[in-house]
Amino acid sequence: MPPTRPPALQRGDRVALVAPAGPVSRRALGQARSALRALDLDVETIGEPTARLRYLAGPDEARVKALHEAFADPEVRAILALRGGYGTTRLLPLLDLELIRANPTIFIGSSDVTALLTVLTQQAGLVAFHGPGAADAFFRQADPAVLERFWRLVSVPKPLGQVRPGELRALRGGRARGRLVGGCLSLLAATSGTPWQLEAQGAVLFLEDVGEAAYRIDRMLTQLDQTGAIEGVVAVVVGEMVRCRVPRGEAWSLDDVLLDRLGPLEVPILAGFPAGHGRNEVVLPLGVEVEVDAEAGSLTVLEAAVS
Repeated sequence: MPPTRPPALQRGDRVALVAPAGPVSRRALGQARSALRALDLDVETIGEPTARLRYLAGPDEARVKALHEAFADPEVRAILALRGGYGTTRLLPLLDLELIRANPTIFIGSSDVTALLTVLTQQAGLVAFHGPGAADAFFRQADPAVLERFWRLVSVPKPLGQVRPGELRALRGGRARGRLVGGCLSLLAATSGTPWQLEAQGAVLFLEDVGEAAYRIDRMLTQLDQTGAIEGVVAVVVGEMVRCRVPRGEAWSLDDVLLDRLGPLEVPILAGFPAGHGRNEVVLPLGVEVEVDAEAGSLTVLEAAVS
């Protein structure tokens, strides 16, 4: 069954800021609101994103209530997670999926929010967007061309087409197409073996992470393999692996680790795609069909992400 595409976002529309994981400072919240208003959007904050319960933006019940309020509000055309951090996996059993299915809305987030993106695409059947937190530097500092591509993705009900963002690495050649799934590797591993495990059969798998040692990347990819989470993938796109370095003086690289763990899938593997924890990242629509051409260094979005 094809995914449900949320209505397109237009200038002047209302967007909601939520904090389903970690809290943000009042300064960061103010910067996020200002940056989105500069895009001619009407910005609303739902919940208390500056509240702090240890490393969480308040109790689970309060954070999931804010999510539900955002989806239920007919005036809200897009929901942006302010940041990642930690906490979204705690919300998964509390989600009202019927409410979310009945109110398809553009939802954007990444990092820890990967857990929500996976549930929105798999259990709720929506297109969801792997992209920057609203409090990240992206909306304030991204190159104009990058912002324009983001705006086309969420405002034009047509396929985005081919994306060739600079020099990419073909770790394994070939071409394949399938629906796009994935996100932050740590969160995909954290949900493996749970009712919210990634389902990647016939899919193009996107992976990224930040601050992970090479052996931990090995461990997490091994877990995805051993739990069956990545069984049947048709291609892999490796995004930014920010500060994911091998020890100094070693003769092997992170690419060697990726090939060791992902090579047995015998599918095209494209690495270095600028999506993840960077400043000029490509916002990716999860749940839509894409094509990967490893030799050409391109990813082509074949379907519209919005209606």
